[in-house]
Amino acid sequence: MQTSLVLIEAPPAATSRVMGIITMCIGTGPLGVLAIGLLADQIGPAPAILVMAGIGLAGLTWTWLRLGKAPV
Repeated sequence: MQTSLVLIEAPPAATSRVMGIITMCIGTGPLGVLAIGLLADQIGPAPAILVMAGIGLAGLTWTWLRLGKAPV
């Protein structure tokens, strides 16, 4: 479903680039699993989930702000 939603919204000229980004993001998933596992060993599972969620929200906020200020 995630691939379908992204491809529906992508302009036809950018389809191959968008597919490359999706593939890269899926490929980096195991790094996130390792990171949260190491963090859970250090501070416990519940705080690790909160920290990773905070990092995700910070990344989304940063991206939103960068895209909001991009020239049209």
